[in-house]
Amino acid sequence: MSAPLYSWGRYPQVAQQGHDCEAVNRLPAHISETLAHHHTSLPFGNGRSYGDSCLASSGHVLDMRKLDRFIAADWQNGVVQLEAGMTLSQLLAAAIPRGWFLPVTPGTQFVTIGGALANDVHGKNHHLRGTFGCHVMRFELIRHGEP
Repeated sequence: MSAPLYSWGRYPQVAQQGHDCEAVNRLPAHISETLAHHHTSLPFGNGRSYGDSCLASSGHVLDMRKLDRFIAADWQNGVVQLEAGMTLSQLLAAAIPRGWFLPVTPGTQFVTIGGALANDVHGKNHHLRGTFGCHVMRFELIRHGEP
């Protein structure tokens, strides 16, 4: 378990106990174990949400920060497949040297890919390029009870 986690806005002041997730193939087991003991849970990225969207009513969340790896990358076409815990700064560190930049960037580079997608973040250019979700080709949602 990780140290108590909070949302970035620090409101409401509700500490969350993080349960580490270290491998995507273990997510169903992590979800089942957490729910068996605490009844409810949510994925928690880097805690950069202003509000309470990353806080679970049980006070127990799945800490996704260790799920920060590339699964596949096609740098020729600028298409990547990655885990939800990767931050935008980690993605940019790999993309910029290869001549790529994100079409939409929020006010912080420390949001996770999962958080950017879940909150459908936008940048200053949203009137031209839309939101983060407009540039996601597909994603896989792993729910409780699914192998």
